[in-house]
Amino acid sequence: MKLNFLSIAIIIALSAQGLFAQTNLDSIAITNNLKQHIKYLASDELQGRETGTIGERKAYEYIIEEFQKIGLEERGDHGFKQSFTFVKGRELGPKNALTIDKISYTVEKDFTPQPFYFDTSVTGTLVNVGYGIAADSLGWNDYTKLTNLKGKIFLMDLFSPDGNNPHGKYSGFADMETKVLTALEKGAAGIIFTIKMAMVPHPKLTSIQNAISN
Repeated sequence: MKLNFLSIAIIIALSAQGLFAQTNLDSIAITNNLKQHIKYLASDELQGRETGTIGERKAYEYIIEEFQKIGLEERGDHGFKQSFTFVKGRELGPKNALTIDKISYTVEKDFTPQPFYFDTSVTGTLVNVGYGIAADSLGWNDYTKLTNLKGKIFLMDLFSPDGNNPHGKYSGFADMETKVLTALEKGAAGIIFTIKMAMVPHPKLTSIQNAISN
């Protein structure tokens, strides 16, 4: 999304520069011109402009055409375009498996592997680390009373004390990557994220909680 926003910002800035050079256009015409660019780049036709999609291609072709209209010099690897690599997606291999207290779980039904750092197998004791948040400055640290964590598998709530609120008090500590990095610093061998359900609990999640208490 940052790349998409940058594309819009560039086209707006450069179009505005070209328009201001044409003294016969008033502010209303400039505003209408900018609205036209935004309307197209944010339209459903481009389907979000996700990297590697037809929508992205339509967006950069539109931007290139506008660059050409205002006489910009081509400075990319291929005209105005600059090559880069990215990860389009991941495919789960046949060896993904999870077993807790002799209970086996089904991949993509009971659990979904996350693409964080390691491609490996781990075995260890489960320990409940709550939300996995270490925010002493906010008066919250799930690790304060926990000891001997090295080599254990952390059972961690995916959200925060604010729930799933991206603008909450703990938002700077509650994203998944920050939680993973914090857990690794504490010595985690692995992490299992869970979501607390307000309604009927998942029977296998209950079995995980029982495994910890036992």
